[in-house]
Parts: sequence; structure tokens; C-alpha cells
Amino acid sequence: MEGMTRRRRRPGHKISVGVAALVVSLLGQAGIASAIGYGLSLKYGQSEGTLSEVDDEFADIDLMVRGFEVGFILDTNLARNRLFNYRVVGGFEYGAADWSGVESFSLYGGSITNTFGFGVWRSRLFRLYIGPDLRLSATTGSPGIAVDTDTAQVDIAVGASIGLNIHLGSISLSTSVAYYPQLTLTVFDGENGGPSGEFAGLTHRVSVGVAFMFRSSGDTYSP
Repeated sequence: MEGMTRRRRRPGHKISVGVAALVVSLLGQAGIASAIGYGLSLKYGQSEGTLSEVDDEFADIDLMVRGFEVGFILDTNLARNRLFNYRVVGGFEYGAADWSGVESFSLYGGSITNTFGFGVWRSRLFRLYIGPDLRLSATTGSPGIAVDTDTAQVDIAVGASIGLNIHLGSISLSTSVAYYPQLTLTVFDGENGGPSGEFAGLTHRVSVGVAFMFRSSGDTYSP
């Protein structure tokens, strides 16, 4: 990242992730089914790829981001003997980013993931589903390129996941694995002489997750 010079840009890229907005979205989705499951979700994910500067003034960035996501989860069908389920997870992310030529730095923010699942194996004890995912995340951090330099990153991903629900009474334990090709947009803005730049590129994300959920009375298996 050597040789960067300051460019005057409007800091319109500032991104804030509103917890209230996520909650409203989640509650809105909950109304689509009378029998739902809800609980807490924990995921670990890693993204890698190469980003190019939009104006082609700086060298490409080799990017790797890894970290955890803790959030609230809703699912319209954890145990019922029906084909389709819709799952939404809104979470807080915290992780570490590695850019080529820059020391590792922290990123934090929020994400929302929508899963459209199809139960390929359903029984009283298990539900195995597969399906497409739509994921959006926004994070921010300070890469340490120069003093007073901040970065904002947005990931827009369409991928696929596979998951297994294990039913224990009125509680379900759910595990999942997902893969996402994603469009990554990164903007950093340096104040007081720090460098500024806008980067974009295709990255790839893999995540594993576990969720603990309570089922409503209508979310039970019937042959």
C-alpha cells in the first residue's frame, strides 16, 4: 500500500448497522408462519479473495477475513413433515481482516442471512435440508494504513447451505455449513493526510454454524 496519496472524497460510505432495524426485520418475517422456532445462532466464517481499486490507482488487495457471528434466529419449519422452511438470522460480527501489506486489524458490524430450505430427509428426530442462501453484511474497522484511517466493507452474497436439525423434546439443535461467492466492496478514508481508496471484487466465504432453538407447539413432526 506504499505510495498512497490523499484524495479528497466525500465520506458518504459511512455505514452503520442498526440493531433496531434488524429486530424489526426479523419480527416481520416471523409472521409468515403460525409455527416457528426461535433461538440463538453462533457461526464461524472465513472469506478470501482479491479486490481491485475502482480508479486503478493502487495495487490490488489480497483479502482474508475470518471471525464469529452471534445472532438471533427464526425458522418457519424445524420439525414438521413439510418440504419448505424459511430461516432468517440477524447477527453481530466480530473478526480479523488481513490485507496484503497491512497488519491484521479488527472488523465489526452486522449481517442478515436468509435461507430457503428444502427438507430432503424428515423424521421425528431429524430434518436434513439444503437450499440457497442470501446474505448481506456491513462491517467497519481501522486498517492502520495511516493515522485516522477508517474502512467500511459490504458483502453481498448468494450461496448455498446444508443443515441438520436434531430434535430434543421441544428444543432443536441445528448445525449448518454454507458456501458463498460474494461481491465485496471496501472503502477506506484517511483524514489528516491519510490515503483514501475504493476497492471491489469477488470473494469466497465458507461458514459453519450451530443454533439452539425452541419450537412452538405447532412445530412437531406428523407422518
